[in-house]
Amino acid sequence: ALSRIDIPEKERKDFFCFIDEFQSFVSTTGDSFSEILSESRKYRLCLIIAHQYLGQLGEDFQKEEKLRKAIFGNAGTIIAFKVGPDDAEFLEKEFYPEFERQDLINQDKHNIYLKLAIDGKTSKPFSALTLPPFFKFKRQGNKDKIIEGSRQRYARKREEMEGKIGRWGIGGIKSKEKCNGKNNILPLRFHSGAKGKQ
Repeated sequence: ALSRIDIPEKERKDFFCFIDEFQSFVSTTGDSFSEILSESRKYRLCLIIAHQYLGQLGEDFQKEEKLRKAIFGNAGTIIAFKVGPDDAEFLEKEFYPEFERQDLINQDKHNIYLKLAIDGKTSKPFSALTLPPFFKFKRQGNKDKIIEGSRQRYARKREEMEGKIGRWGIGGIKSKEKCNGKNNILPLRFHSGAKGKQ
């Protein structure tokens, strides 16, 4: 995204970068991330960062504070699940007066508090319910359903494909390899020995 400095701003397309376990990348590049966060908008770089708690951002308080300010100063949309007391104290400023520290601490599972950036304006904080984890759904037979769905969508009968492949080339060549006990007929241009015929 940052390499597009030569492209006029109006012609730059959004580039989305998802960073899970954000703290793992920050530990060595805290300063660069602060810079990226402050410069990203003009490059149309949309960062989606996720981590479990703010203390993960570093043990050096000054660096952590600088990074927090860079994150919250540039974040348009903020989503918070249930958090601990330290994070609730910090996040309360983002969600007040609709939600207070105790609300953030006492959320039920799968509930979130969020505020959205829409067309350059930030919405009032509100609550929402997320989907439960996927593993709670019945997964029995998913593998077979996926395979069958793929076959229905993409697979073709051998006879049908051999006819199409035969029409692509000029005649065919018998392959030495056997498949299901039968000799394979390959079109001339797909045969490994037919150089320059493609």
